[in-house]
Amino acid sequence: MTSLQLISYIALWIIVVVQGVLILALARQIGLLHERFASGGARIMNMGLNIGDQAPALDEYDVNSHKVTMGTELNKRTLLMFISTGCSTCASLIPHLKSLARNEHDNTEIKVIAFGTTPEAGKKYAVEHSLDSIIPVIVSNDLALSYKVTLAPYGIVVDRAGVVRAKGLVNSYFDIESLLNAEEMGVRSIQEYLGVGEE
Repeated sequence: MTSLQLISYIALWIIVVVQGVLILALARQIGLLHERFASGGARIMNMGLNIGDQAPALDEYDVNSHKVTMGTELNKRTLLMFISTGCSTCASLIPHLKSLARNEHDNTEIKVIAFGTTPEAGKKYAVEHSLDSIIPVIVSNDLALSYKVTLAPYGIVVDRAGVVRAKGLVNSYFDIESLLNAEEMGVRSIQEYLGVGEE
């Protein structure tokens, strides 16, 4: 084998390896895009408060005995996330909620409401997920009853005037974003904005 053949042989293998790496990177990006856009947004369930209803008052104490009120007190919208401490989907949403709380701090208040559990379990959950100083965790079956929430994770967006503007069952960070976007655009849901049916 001549040196020219050897060089072309090595160059060919380098090209094959580079193409393989690029294909893997492309497949990963396609997976990320699919994960981000596969969801049609939070699903509005035919239950609970109606969009446009005045939200029940929020005058509670979190697991650290701090007073918690609605974002309207600070001229902010409020995202109420109803969770169950034993729900793995709820737990998977916590990192995104924390990021959202930091990035949207100027106009959005986030409150986590755990129902069907004990104050001790709620406090342990807040510590395990490092929510103590970022997002208040309230343990309250009464709030779940007031908002007529029976499933978790469930999100409700209340505007600055205390009116329910978006709601739905959320299973991913995209679903949470869809609720906030629906409130910003003044529509009931992303499905309404896209002109597709809701279940």
